[in-house]
Amino acid sequence: MAQPLLLLCCYIIRDDFGPIIEEVAKVLLQKGRLPLVSISKFSKQNLSKTRECLFVLIQHNLVYWAETREGSRNSIHYSIEQSEILARLNFGIYVKYANEWARHRGADEITHYMLLTGKGTFTGFIEDRNISKRTNKYKELKETFNKMVEKRYLTTVKITDSKSAQDKASEAEQRELAKVTNFIPTKKQMAEVKAKLAAVADDDNVSTGSKRKINFENIENIERPTKQQKGDDSADENQFFRVNYDKFNAKSRNRQIVEFVKTRINQSASIITKVILDIADDEKPSDIESRAISAQRIIRSVPVEKTDLFNQQMQSARRGVTREILIKQYLDYLMENDDANILRKKDENTGGNYTIRYHEVCESLKKEIFEDVIMEKYGFKGMRIVRILCEKGKLDEKAIINLALMNPLEVRQKLTELTTGGFVQIQEVPRSADRAPSRTFYLWEVDYKKCYDALLNYYYRTLANIHQVRFDYESGSSRLLEKIEKEDALRQLNRSSNILLLNETERKKLQELEQILTQLDTSRPQVREYASKSKKRKKEKIMTATAIPLVDAVNVLKAHETTYPNRTLELHVKTKLEKGKAPIRGSISLPKSIAKKVSWMVFAKGTKAEEAKAAGAHVVGAEELIAEITEGTFNIGNIDKCLSTPELYPSVTKIARILGPKMLMPMAKRGTVTDDIAGTIQRMDDKHSFNSDKLGWVHTANTDNIQVVLREIDRIGKDQGIKSSKKGMITGFIEKIAINPNMGQSIHLLDFKDLLETPSITR
Repeated sequence: MAQPLLLLCCYIIRDDFGPIIEEVAKVLLQKGRLPLVSISKFSKQNLSKTRECLFVLIQHNLVYWAETREGSRNSIHYSIEQSEILARLNFGIYVKYANEWARHRGADEITHYMLLTGKGTFTGFIEDRNISKRTNKYKELKETFNKMVEKRYLTTVKITDSKSAQDKASEAEQRELAKVTNFIPTKKQMAEVKAKLAAVADDDNVSTGSKRKINFENIENIERPTKQQKGDDSADENQFFRVNYDKFNAKSRNRQIVEFVKTRINQSASIITKVILDIADDEKPSDIESRAISAQRIIRSVPVEKTDLFNQQMQSARRGVTREILIKQYLDYLMENDDANILRKKDENTGGNYTIRYHEVCESLKKEIFEDVIMEKYGFKGMRIVRILCEKGKLDEKAIINLALMNPLEVRQKLTELTTGGFVQIQEVPRSADRAPSRTFYLWEVDYKKCYDALLNYYYRTLANIHQVRFDYESGSSRLLEKIEKEDALRQLNRSSNILLLNETERKKLQELEQILTQLDTSRPQVREYASKSKKRKKEKIMTATAIPLVDAVNVLKAHETTYPNRTLELHVKTKLEKGKAPIRGSISLPKSIAKKVSWMVFAKGTKAEEAKAAGAHVVGAEELIAEITEGTFNIGNIDKCLSTPELYPSVTKIARILGPKMLMPMAKRGTVTDDIAGTIQRMDDKHSFNSDKLGWVHTANTDNIQVVLREIDRIGKDQGIKSSKKGMITGFIEKIAINPNMGQSIHLLDFKDLLETPSITR
């Protein structure tokens, strides 16, 4: 068991039952199935106290026992059920939606009582609430209780329920194998035994706890009951029941599916989904798909007041289209345009029945939650890498860089972060038997199952931290809490509200403690809600990376600007690199200036300083400015470019160690040490610099001047004498061109040759 999950289970037991029972549960969680003596030894409790702790855990359906034979005597072993412990996190949701799901008042009270006691009877519930049998309240709760039993929100407690499912299956298999005459059963006999065990189902009346009906047809001299008496199939008031977690979890799952369909498709589809799920309220919930529902039954169950939504969706609000035809058309439309494969049609020969694919919807939900977490933790660049790995499979770092159109340093950094978080896995592929790193290449991949496990570990760790913080606050204020408990006990004993044991300072501390505990209690369902429900946000449709002409590419990207208006389009140019040639680096004056305002710092004095201020320099100074930078009183973080006059350049070199790392040190070969301050500022304001990475990609956020930039890159390549490649080369030494928004997928361009000849295309 993972450490976060172990801590969370222990904290849940401690909060609900105390530290002594926590020690016993911790031993079972760590060691597995153990007898009573071993549990007492490892938990350092005496036998009687250990036995009492086990009784409490068995009462609340957390511990199972099984009698096994060891030698000549029988021994009882105990095991704890992890899923039952984690189900206690959902108790608040069960109580909150009990009335809505059971469709009867008082269901929340019954559910709350059963969850607190673990196992209980209706008689015990009535006595606990102190309700008289002669009141209408009793009749209402009795009816609600019967309906909850009938709909399997409550299940009966049998003797065999204290055994785990694994033990039950093992005992049943042994009984069936004992009937086989062969000493060693054959493969066919084993298959028959397993098929028989899978087909075994409990009697409905026994499993629901309803009183058995008498077959009056075969019994003489007995007065037949009336129709009302014959239809009365009430639950036994003295029968022990427990909450059916599977039923409540299925209802919670259905609620999330409806919300997901509403967000993913539209409200009309969510209405259809809710209708199907309400009708297909199966007795034994399935994890694959719901029960098949006919189209006519769906049409009858859709609320009449919701018909206008289907009219708007199908645009069929014309005379002659009935409600039945409209909904049937929408069902067919939904089947054809359902990318998520939520609906499935069965028995098309008989008109067709519809089911909800639970498995596909849950997988889509998990994938959406996973992408939301990746986007929030690692940004869009991390999301881009994850999607590429999911689509392409295993890739090496070079392939990821080419597909993601990102800087190699950024790709390496994001891959490291994703691997550390457990969302990306790495595989070593050695080229030699000695597994030398120099002869080994590495493949990166995304395994969804491992990613979901990592998300669950984060979820468990967060909840465990919340439980621990709450426990620390309560432990630190234990004396204050004991004092308020004594005060409440004295008030109830003396029936007086004038008893005060806390002073004003203690009451203020108590109020602060209550606020903190309330915030912590509120944060737990918020964490669960975030982990189980994706954010409602408009998602940008992912475009395929097929090569198209520039005009079409710009039109496609402009069409997608409805969600992110006025976003920047990036230009990526793949150039050919030859061994021994310098990477592409240059600057060019753009006909259409970039909107970004450059912040200038100029080292000058006298008339040159006045000239710099008139040219638009933000910071101008001489020795005093150099002194401020040396002392650290002046922040150079907001400065983009720097100039210096030849007169002050020797003094500026004293702060080269400060300006150099910021790429602000003036240099004569770059033209930033000059007497023509105004002319240099004007020229460099209109210039756009670019350079290529080690793989030959030139990245620039400048598609408004795309032809000018491409011609300059092509000219630099020709000046350097780089030869054109016959294969894959269209013009000059440019191999590929792609444009993409800063929050979207790239589109490759086809028309290289025409692009250099046509007039400039602006957005």
